[in-house]
Amino acid sequence: MNIKKILFVFVIVSIYLSNPNTSQATVGGPEYISNIQGKNGSTEIIYEINSYSGRGCRPTIVTEDTVTGIKKILLPCDKSEKLSDNDFLIEEEVLLSGYPTVLDRIDLNKNKITAVITSAIEEKYDPSNGKFGKTDFDVDIYQDGVRKTSIKYQGCKPDQSHVINGYRMLNNKSIVLVVSTIGDCFEGGYTEQRIFVVKDINIFDSKPLPIVNNAEAIIDGGSLTMDYKDKVVNNEQVSTEVKVDNKNSNVSFYQITIILLVLIVLALVVSRRK
Repeated sequence: MNIKKILFVFVIVSIYLSNPNTSQATVGGPEYISNIQGKNGSTEIIYEINSYSGRGCRPTIVTEDTVTGIKKILLPCDKSEKLSDNDFLIEEEVLLSGYPTVLDRIDLNKNKITAVITSAIEEKYDPSNGKFGKTDFDVDIYQDGVRKTSIKYQGCKPDQSHVINGYRMLNNKSIVLVVSTIGDCFEGGYTEQRIFVVKDINIFDSKPLPIVNNAEAIIDGGSLTMDYKDKVVNNEQVSTEVKVDNKNSNVSFYQITIILLVLIVLALVVSRRK
């Protein structure tokens, strides 16, 4: 293939990739928590993180000590992807069987648990470095009006919705909260679920509620939903909503990169012909 044909193919591919519908091919995806389990006599729990990103990882298996907060990744993606389907299932069963009791999901409202977003600091998309927009959330957790702890996590927009479900620990006065919300602004944002442990909780209603694993958040009478009305953008309080079209901004970033590559190739071709 001569240089003209190579250049022609390169230009066609570049145009195709610079199209918003193709340059935004999905490489991200939602991330769900499943199989939250424990065992008698232990303060540890085990659970799986199910990622639906373009990499196609199998579930990551994690343990966490609810007293010390120490987390251990027992089966990471880079290890599980080297296993056959059968070997992975065997390894998964062995690890989960060490924590045989599935934690009961409880009614947070009947147990007088409430959550309040106290801060939502937004960092807008920055085209100079290609960083996607994000928002840092601070959330206070209460029981019966008494503040128990504060949790922090990242999202996309300050006004996005949050859903919280709770699970009862086996051996101590703690509960496990699973927060479901948009994790960041990449590709418009995907649901991400995170686990937090809240200590010194009294259980007033222990009736177990239905559990749906590896899926969008359960929204029913036992879950909490919340949002945040005030907005802080780049650490400055503002009174009106600042909308940032991350999708369009990200497309521009990709297009600029493609254009630069085309110009470089053209320059090389011209220099060689001279």
